[in-house]
Amino acid sequence: MNAFDGYQVDSVAFVDASRNISAATLSTTGDITCSGNINGFLAYGNQSNITSLGSLTELCINSTIENEYLSIKGSGMDYLDGSYTRMCMLSGSNITPVKFQIEVNNGSSATSTNATWIGNYTSNDLRFGTGGSTQMTLTTTSRLGIGTTVPSAPLHIPNYASYYFGAGGTTVYRLRTSSGVTESAMGPIAYDVAAIFGGYIACTAMATTSDRRLKKNIQPAPLDRIRILYDKCEVKLYDWIESEHRPGQEVGLIAQDLASAHLMDLCSVYYRDDIEEGEDPSLEPAHTQLNIDYSRISAYNMKMIQHLLTEIDDLKYQISELRAISKA
Repeated sequence: MNAFDGYQVDSVAFVDASRNISAATLSTTGDITCSGNINGFLAYGNQSNITSLGSLTELCINSTIENEYLSIKGSGMDYLDGSYTRMCMLSGSNITPVKFQIEVNNGSSATSTNATWIGNYTSNDLRFGTGGSTQMTLTTTSRLGIGTTVPSAPLHIPNYASYYFGAGGTTVYRLRTSSGVTESAMGPIAYDVAAIFGGYIACTAMATTSDRRLKKNIQPAPLDRIRILYDKCEVKLYDWIESEHRPGQEVGLIAQDLASAHLMDLCSVYYRDDIEEGEDPSLEPAHTQLNIDYSRISAYNMKMIQHLLTEIDDLKYQISELRAISKA
């Protein structure tokens, strides 16, 4: 073959003068070695040995190998919202397939917020799992379920785990009210928790379990116990110290005042490394933070309001009786 001629292989292939092969299909029982680039599409048929790629250990698409087995470099074409390049698309084979894709911020309209985008391009739930089972589900309605595939709230965590506060055995001091008697004991303390937060939790409202079927020893709260909150605990004005990052004056109660009044059903105790022992070690042990459950105080307020309404009605009756006597 000279430099100006080509060679026709039957009617299925043509080798030109530069030794380039043009063919509709190319089939071989041996290896194909390429020292240059493969342009266009490279596809593997549905053979049983599709998982065996021989000596191919690294694959680059529009890229060069660095330290990875698969490297894909975006072309800068825009998809999704004009700021991301679609790097990988996985889809099913039915008529309306689920499409999963991976994108990076590589578009010509990229904003200053660089990011990656991983998820379903189609309107289908996204699930994450371990051990062959689903552990977390993100639905098309923006609900995230951890431990459930059918979350019924924007964040749904039905499970819980036992968490120990002060696992060392001597760093936590527990105060609780049992049958009207306050007791104290050293930790560790185990609580069943669904989440652990290091900062503040902000919400519009909070609902807690209050089903009668989950309670026992139900009885009217004695007024003498309710009045302790109002007789012995004073509402204070205060400022938080700088480390709490809560500027501005606030109105509230002091947890130690409630503990001294044996109202520990309104308090909770948490382990905290940076709190030192206070003036009263029985109420302020080191590494222990006292908190007030203001939501429970509403029950105290309701009981007191009911009592005051009864008192008001009784006084109104007495006044009406006195007026009737004075007119007689």
